[in-house]
Amino acid sequence: MFAFAIWDSRREELFLARDRLGEKPLYYVHTADGSLYFASEIKALLAAQATRPLLNYGALPDYLANHAPSGATTLFVGVQRLPPGHTLRWRDGVLEIREYWDPQLRPDRGREPDG
Repeated sequence: MFAFAIWDSRREELFLARDRLGEKPLYYVHTADGSLYFASEIKALLAAQATRPLLNYGALPDYLANHAPSGATTLFVGVQRLPPGHTLRWRDGVLEIREYWDPQLRPDRGREPDG
């Protein structure tokens, strides 16, 4: 389980990654001017004034049904969650998010059924 950030000073590029199952959270705010804020807790983003603490009403039904919003959305407008098994690359104010792991759930072929 991990979430980490690496700053490449030569390329002036930031690389973030989150573990495959999403055990460690990684939240971010990408502002209109291209700035990127990231943290393991939303309250750190709010304390840094990366965004205002406005409720994301679109995520509320999912939160009430499942105790957490699904996907990249959060309960705060402008705050996103890097999904499990994904990386984020930030350079010159531009984000690139990629999936690096996706479990392929397939039946085990060749195994005899229990019986």
